[in-house]
Amino acid sequence: MIRDNEGNKHVILMAEARADTRPALFLDRDGVLIEDRNHLKSPEGVRLYSGAKELIRRANTKGVPVIVVTNQSGIGRGYFSWPDYEAVSTTMLRLLGKNAKIAAIYANGYTSSSSPNDWRKPGCGMLAAAKKDLNIDLARSMLIGDRLTDLEAGVCADLAMVCHVLTGHGEKERSKVLKWWTMMSANQASRTVLKTIEDIESFRWLDHLSQKHPESQQDWQGPTSLEQCRIQ
Repeated sequence: MIRDNEGNKHVILMAEARADTRPALFLDRDGVLIEDRNHLKSPEGVRLYSGAKELIRRANTKGVPVIVVTNQSGIGRGYFSWPDYEAVSTTMLRLLGKNAKIAAIYANGYTSSSSPNDWRKPGCGMLAAAKKDLNIDLARSMLIGDRLTDLEAGVCADLAMVCHVLTGHGEKERSKVLKWWTMMSANQASRTVLKTIEDIESFRWLDHLSQKHPESQQDWQGPTSLEQCRIQ
């Protein structure tokens, strides 16, 4: 169901809120869930990353909603339209299949030169909207992204964990991410934990998401030093 495509905000809701709050797994789209094709316009260009379908399926079996949050500046730049975007989304959902269900897709068409707003990442307006729409516990949720702005959005929303992948823009942004995290850690600016992995297939923390009351805060947060988060 497309709830809103007015202006530069677009929401596709495919699940309903539950009475009890629950954590979610937030995914960036281009470069994390599907291959980044630089302002993807055509459904024929949609390619799922290896492991994407399996991770979403496992999240579904654990009762963890999977929510996509994506900047689509190609809308604001005039490269493609919302109907083009919807066609790409429809193809992505078809490729995922009925056993790998997405709860919602939040998108915005703002550009870096748009008026200040909280929907374009690094703002966390899309995550806040998901919290309201689906009764999400952001403090126990996680986000996987390939850009620093994805991770900054997760920190803005005070998520439990943000995870950086090397796919998409990840390889060229990894050093920037680590420098940012060094500064964040030195200033003790956030409770959010950073993990660095190769790709979406390497994500291994779904069990934490499905725990309503983790045994200890230490178990929940995992490694807290930068070196422990590095790829060996």
